Amino acid sequence: MKNNPKKFFKCANSKMKTRSGVAELQCENGSVTKTDEQKAELLNQFFSSVYTVEDLVNIQTKAQADVQEVLSDIDFSSADIMKILSTGNLKAEKSPGPDNIHPSVLKECADVLASPLHLLFQKSLNEGFLPQVKVSGR
Repeated sequence: MKNNPKKFFKCANSKMKTRSGVAELQCENGSVTKTDEQKAELLNQFFSSVYTVEDLVNIQTKAQADVQEVLSDIDFSSADIMKILSTGNLKAEKSPGPDNIHPSVLKECADVLASPLHLLFQKSLNEGFLPQVKVSGR
């Protein structure tokens, strides 16, 4: 900032500008959405059409006999996992991934999560698939 205040304020001002919402969207029939409600409805229809609801009660599992190659030469420890979670590429300002766990939670709880994650990863590598998870409350 001391060397080039103009550059700093240009960047700061660009971050403060508000951007308008979603641009106009084209419907399947070729018409263009005008209102926010139309845009929301069109996006809702699209995402509803591609979204699937997983059956968490009857999750299919692979038999161990289907495993063609076991990854036995991979060696890692709980300490390795804790180091990656606490100092790795996790960006705390980013959104949660497909697991719905926020990166800041992983980073802040690295010491507590390292051991259970190590067990889960090791079991997955040994058996050749992800262990079945029991989901409660659903």
